[in-house]
Amino acid sequence: LSHMQAEKETSKTVTDMLNGGEAIKLYSIEEATNRRFEDSIEALKNQSIHFNMFHWMAGARVELAQYVGIAAVYLLGGILCVRGELAVGELYLFLSTMTSIFSILVAWMNMTLTHQTASVALERIDKVIKEHSTTPEVKENARRAIEIERERAKRHGKPCIDFSDVVFGYENEKRIFDGLSCRIGYNESIGLVGGSGSGKSTFTKLLMRLYEVDGGEIRLHDRSVKDYETHELRLSFGVVPQNPFIFYGTIWDNIRIVRPEATNKEIIDAMEIARVHEFVNELPMGWSTVIGDGALGLSGGQKQRIAIARAVLKKPDIFIFDEATSALDNISERLIQAAMEDLMKTHTILIVAHRLSTIRNVDRILVFDHGRIVDEGSYDELAVREGIFKELLDAAEAQKVERA
Repeated sequence: LSHMQAEKETSKTVTDMLNGGEAIKLYSIEEATNRRFEDSIEALKNQSIHFNMFHWMAGARVELAQYVGIAAVYLLGGILCVRGELAVGELYLFLSTMTSIFSILVAWMNMTLTHQTASVALERIDKVIKEHSTTPEVKENARRAIEIERERAKRHGKPCIDFSDVVFGYENEKRIFDGLSCRIGYNESIGLVGGSGSGKSTFTKLLMRLYEVDGGEIRLHDRSVKDYETHELRLSFGVVPQNPFIFYGTIWDNIRIVRPEATNKEIIDAMEIARVHEFVNELPMGWSTVIGDGALGLSGGQKQRIAIARAVLKKPDIFIFDEATSALDNISERLIQAAMEDLMKTHTILIVAHRLSTIRNVDRILVFDHGRIVDEGSYDELAVREGIFKELLDAAEAQKVERA
């Protein structure tokens, strides 16, 4: 890498870290991201040393010529003075050399100032990186292994997810949940529907401890989510958000980032499940195509399929689709829905739904309204029962008629 390329790569890495903070936590790739940052900083440091050495050598050659010239002037002037051919001029020659001396001193002072400025900037970046987590961890000897607790809960017929009288509200805002309770079984597919601000996405974020409950308890595998290490807890979830964050790099690297140790076959299998091959083969460089910087050149459906491939490669216990098809065309929606339905056969699935067609085949639908579950049942049951779900369904049908 050249110095400018190293600066560019480091800048993109820092941008990914700052703008993709939630994505990094959702995918539990803090360590891989930190290693990537450290590698880019190390590369930038090495290139900066080479860059400055090169410029120093270039400057040294100029200065060498300058000083050789000055020495020649002194030699010639001395000879002329000895011969008596030069009476005055020594002081003038001395003063002229002082200009060069002062220029060197100024250059050193500027270098010191640049170093101090860079040190302050790096201290700020380091402070952000070392910011303490807002999610407190349990003591080492009190942590629970998720795999063990999952098998134990299954043997004893316990639910996969259990919200018990959960109370929660964002800072300086009214409560979202005030005594919310519900249970979700293993390998059960659940649709979460309701109006904007009804608490659907908050439900999933509390489950992953992106926020802490104010009261009540959330249990996963019959243990409080607080009993697990946060990193291990989030590894149990494969999340496909509404607006997936695309890191700078190739499509292959964007998928592999959740499990750098994954084999090529595992990555290809994840791509096939997510229907990534439907578009990646049309790109000029295939899965080696570089994307990022807001995923320019990728449609919403293509970004969603990359996010699904990430989630599949992660091998989680529970998949969360957070309005994953809310802004997609019909073809992309069908492809993503097919991928979701494949996963429903073997995993616990939570689908935060904007388009009700995406939850047509789920086992159960929970209807949220102002932080409460006001109704639940299958799609067919809720479609004929008076209530919020039927109102949402009728409104969706009316919009279809208007567009037609």
